[in-house]
Amino acid sequence: MDNVAIDELMIYLRNDNRLVNQFESIYKNLSIKLKKGIYDESLAPIAFRQLVNRAAKHYAADFDSRSRWSRIFMAETRREVEKQLADYFLTEHKLGNMDYLFK
Repeated sequence: MDNVAIDELMIYLRNDNRLVNQFESIYKNLSIKLKKGIYDESLAPIAFRQLVNRAAKHYAADFDSRSRWSRIFMAETRREVEKQLADYFLTEHKLGNMDYLFK
């Protein structure tokens, strides 16, 4: 696993303003699932798949060639980023840091 690529993609997607609305939409959706009791921790990373792929494409367009996004960030790398984002969401939700989505 390429830890440098994982870190690079995580930093990039957390700092790309084009992705903020998608982040909030995913957080809100997962928060609702938690409140309803239908949240599935094993499926949560999949909620971030489109976001992670979009971030990888933006990164490639900004720093290399948009067509090379899947070679810059291999599938294994993207799946690990999805897992880390899901873990981050769950931790922040438990701390009450997602409550702002419902105000």
